[in-house]
Amino acid sequence: METDMIQNDQATGLRMMVKWLKRHKENPALADIPNPSVRTIAITSGKGGVGKTNITANLAIAMTMQNKKIAVIDADLGLANIDVILRLNPKYNLEHVVMGEKKLQDIFIKGPGGLTIIPASPGRLPMASLSEIDRTILIKEILKSANNFDVTFIDTAAGISNNVVDFVISAQETIVITTPEPTAITDAYAMIKVISQRADRNIGIIVNMVQNSEQAKDVYDRISIAAKRFINAKVHFIGYVLKDPAVPDSVTMQQPLIFRYPNSNATQCINALAKEILENRIK
Repeated sequence: METDMIQNDQATGLRMMVKWLKRHKENPALADIPNPSVRTIAITSGKGGVGKTNITANLAIAMTMQNKKIAVIDADLGLANIDVILRLNPKYNLEHVVMGEKKLQDIFIKGPGGLTIIPASPGRLPMASLSEIDRTILIKEILKSANNFDVTFIDTAAGISNNVVDFVISAQETIVITTPEPTAITDAYAMIKVISQRADRNIGIIVNMVQNSEQAKDVYDRISIAAKRFINAKVHFIGYVLKDPAVPDSVTMQQPLIFRYPNSNATQCINALAKEILENRIK
């Protein structure tokens, strides 16, 4: 019985690989790797609850306001989040792409400010534990679609699962979100360690929910010193977002922070982060 199940899983994976290869054979001009002029940025965290998805959404919208063409891939495959915080109701999602029912461009939906959202599947365990073949196929499709945008954000799940790490490594640049909480700092360091074991790259740090810039810098310094001393990893301070009651209110109301509270302290931080990221690649 177990052998039959394994063979069926393998057969399904092979059929999906054949479908993907056929599509690429029919479209030889489409490259898997984004044009150097475009950017793919994975935004991740070692711990949940650090505000990663909310920062991603608002960063992306801030960039659309600078006349940039921006996409956000919800790569928290089993627990869709982006569409929820933006009060969107997608008809199709990445599960339909993985199952071969839709092409990636078929599931694009428009979000606030003209942002393009690629939604994930809500509450689906199989999507949260994709096979290596399925994950590889999906990542290739995402990288190919990145050529249509100035910046593509890949909003991963929290943690260090294969799903998360493969999405992170596939992007050109990586940003880790943390907060001043000791557990968040420890898990951010663990995330940086895992990424560094798989790829040699600089990693950007954004510190969320801080009281002031000094606290943000202190958190960054603790991570940076440990990363350099113990794993010889390079990290880069991108900036911070102040703790602000406007943030939880905008999340509850399912409205982008930068639209609901355009003059809030947190929005000013988001705009500063967007400017920094647009002007400086994480190298």
